[in-house]
Amino acid sequence: EHFEIDNEHYLAVANGYKGDGVYDLESVIYRWNKTTGDLVEHQRINTTGAFRWTHFEIDNEHYLASANQRSDYDIVEIRSVVFRWDTASGNLVEHWAVNTSSATDWEYFNIDNAHYLAVANYRVNEGNNTHKTPSVIYQWDSGNFTEYARVNTIGAMDWKHFMIDNVHYLVVANHMLSGNTEMESVIYQWDKGNLVEHKRIHTIGARHWEHFEIDNVHYLAVANQYQAKGKNDSFNLESVIYRSPQLCTNKVP
Repeated sequence: EHFEIDNEHYLAVANGYKGDGVYDLESVIYRWNKTTGDLVEHQRINTTGAFRWTHFEIDNEHYLASANQRSDYDIVEIRSVVFRWDTASGNLVEHWAVNTSSATDWEYFNIDNAHYLAVANYRVNEGNNTHKTPSVIYQWDSGNFTEYARVNTIGAMDWKHFMIDNVHYLVVANHMLSGNTEMESVIYQWDKGNLVEHKRIHTIGARHWEHFEIDNVHYLAVANQYQAKGKNDSFNLESVIYRSPQLCTNKVP
């Protein structure tokens, strides 16, 4: 994750797995050295199966959220952490932490000057349908985040916020349930403070969504990772780009 603070460029690397069952690792923040044109190590941060970093700003303060997926003992219900940039020390310090369930992504968004942070929870440890676990949206409140809403997701891997015609949307990448990767990912519309299901899209092991705009036309791309076929899983499949004005009802030829 790239971010910039006071004209300095940084790159956060999420170290998730070392091998031999080791997930408790240090992730690394690198700083761009303008003189040498190289990345130099700036800070090491303890993480637990770190899957992704997300940078955001609130009230001119910089934050970096770590989505922690699992510990060394295959425990997935662990703390994910939001770090704040401490100007005095020039380092990230822990600001807020919350229990997550195999977190794979944080998505920051702002609606009507209110700040939100959505976590994608992938699975829990117990139960028959371990991937059928809600993801959570938090709202900024007096310097910290508090739970705002829960959304039913299935092996969630990614959230993406986007706007079309001043309407806010959130799309989730649902990845897997009970070994099956063919399922529906969901676009939600923000309606008066609530998320309302807008459209379901067939995906196959969806890993990531990306929204972009070209010549006033909006596009939404999904990265499909693999199709579960027992012992013969297939990674040879299509990812898809959808086009709107009808909000993702048409595939791009």
